[in-house]
Amino acid sequence: MTTPLCSHVYDASVEIGARPDGVKLLAARYEMQTDDGAVLTIHNQVLIDDHPPTPRCARCARSRVSITAPAGPHDWLNRRLFVGTLTPLLPARQAVKISVFELA
Repeated sequence: MTTPLCSHVYDASVEIGARPDGVKLLAARYEMQTDDGAVLTIHNQVLIDDHPPTPRCARCARSRVSITAPAGPHDWLNRRLFVGTLTPLLPARQAVKISVFELA
């Protein structure tokens, strides 16, 4: 089931690094305002592996996602584990699609 929460993303910062084996590391922090006005702080730690491509994944971008929510209807997000994927939207847009999934 998909449950979109976001109406606005702002205050983003990104740090990019690389391991000796060529795997890229990306640490992104940003805030999202939900449709009901709550502000969530997101820390997305991404591992990007371009080699070797497989049928399932030409460019694997997987992440650990931490969400900090204020007290209220979204505070359950503070007590869950999340993983994510990043999919480039090029060439149509200079952006990525971030999908986040709760681990059961």
